[in-house]
Amino acid sequence: MNIGVFLLLIIAVLWFEIGYFIWQFRKGVRSKRMILFSFAMVCALLTFSYWFIFDLMYEDKALPFAANELGEWALFLLLGATLITDVAKKRISLLWEMAFVLLFVAANTALWIYWNGEWIQDVLTGLSISYLLYGLVRQMKYSGKFSRKQWSFIAAGAAAAVGFQACSVLADGTFGRSAELFGYIYLVLGSVLLFVLTGCMLRKKSETERSICLAYISFAWCTFSLYMTDGNWYFIELGGSYIAIFLMFLAMWKEARAQ
Repeated sequence: MNIGVFLLLIIAVLWFEIGYFIWQFRKGVRSKRMILFSFAMVCALLTFSYWFIFDLMYEDKALPFAANELGEWALFLLLGATLITDVAKKRISLLWEMAFVLLFVAANTALWIYWNGEWIQDVLTGLSISYLLYGLVRQMKYSGKFSRKQWSFIAAGAAAAVGFQACSVLADGTFGRSAELFGYIYLVLGSVLLFVLTGCMLRKKSETERSICLAYISFAWCTFSLYMTDGNWYFIELGGSYIAIFLMFLAMWKEARAQ
């Protein structure tokens, strides 16, 4: 399957989003979160544009360590910054949440290294995405919109995803193949569930903060799922990441309208 079609689609979506933010800025809308998010979308645009050009020049070849990975790291850092910009001065206890986040990212990073042996890239990816997750859990905790059961459900879902990935990578034979298949199905179903929940929150006028959190959770889930899959499953999660980016845009748009 040619990845160029997928890349052209997301590039078109990103141009639309950036154009919308420029239009809002010209109208006088001033929001730190919107400005940071627009910079994040510019990084995403440059990343996917580089990927598309590379695919045209060297079809069916894997991307080397290059500008697209730098763009991804910048994207994660800027998205994390959008979430903490309004709560940076608030004292919030995140001890247990961050302990789980660091354990989750460390487990994923170890599996990435085991799979492809790219120490530097994988460690830097883990560090940058940790900042995004830090901003996300901070925003979730500060909003007060998530119950203890919901926190537990999210943590259990993330742990299960790592479990399937570990079994598929480390186990051999039928068990490993079965874990891989069930893991892929689980990741896709998790993405669909998050999209539905985010869509429901976006339709509610009073759920701006929850909408933002769920949209970012969807993006984080699809990003980790993308790194956990290959083949046609990879394309499915790549398409899911496009949906998640658009949901984040809708959440930002909803917040801008509410101001």
